[in-house]
Amino acid sequence: MGIKSFEYTVPQLTYLIKSKLWAQVLVGLFLGLLFGLFLGPEFDIVEKETTDVITEWLSIPAHLFLKIIQMIIVPLIFASIIRGLTSAGSMEQLQKLGLGAALYFIATTAIALSIGILVVTTIEPGNLIDSSAIRESFGIEEAESTVEPYDFSLSDIPKSIVGIVPSNPLASFMSGEMLSIIVFALIVGVSMIMIPTKSSKPILDLLESIQKITMKVVSWAMRLAPFAAFGLMADITAKL
Repeated sequence: MGIKSFEYTVPQLTYLIKSKLWAQVLVGLFLGLLFGLFLGPEFDIVEKETTDVITEWLSIPAHLFLKIIQMIIVPLIFASIIRGLTSAGSMEQLQKLGLGAALYFIATTAIALSIGILVVTTIEPGNLIDSSAIRESFGIEEAESTVEPYDFSLSDIPKSIVGIVPSNPLASFMSGEMLSIIVFALIVGVSMIMIPTKSSKPILDLLESIQKITMKVVSWAMRLAPFAAFGLMADITAKL
């Protein structure tokens, strides 16, 4: 029954796979690399001032892509979690699904961490990239670290656990505190299972509409992905 919550998400993802979006992104990265080398200082074909103007325009799709994703990620996650929980229908069914989901996420997280650690220790990605070029591409200023070393103790764990429960959900939404938003969505979703369907149906209908809208916006953002990859790669390569 939990599959119903993805009835509007899965078709969008399936379409992106069938449309070979991944291949378009790879082509965009490759072309961006070539164009960035052409604009870069090694060939000395284009003046630096002209290169800066060109790369600023080329990076517009990348910045738009990131802004759009950041804009809809909170309502998308909030609506998807609640609809996923309420699709279980009852607390008994939710407990069965929850155990399976917990084991699945633990296993996949362990695999992902293992792959990440293996790649970082063997390939060392980004070791040859000039970090100043990345900061310049995103307009990030370099700052001296003023963070003091933090000594973690067991007494901090209770505070951390309590801290993930939002005292002001609206503030969490505004600041994008994703963990607090997820906890709030879980609490709302479980409570909606325990009340009559007649009472929860209006909220579920609203969340269904929100999920449809946000997935449509995601599909629009994905159309920008190849151009975003091209512009971002050209921008970074030209400044190396």
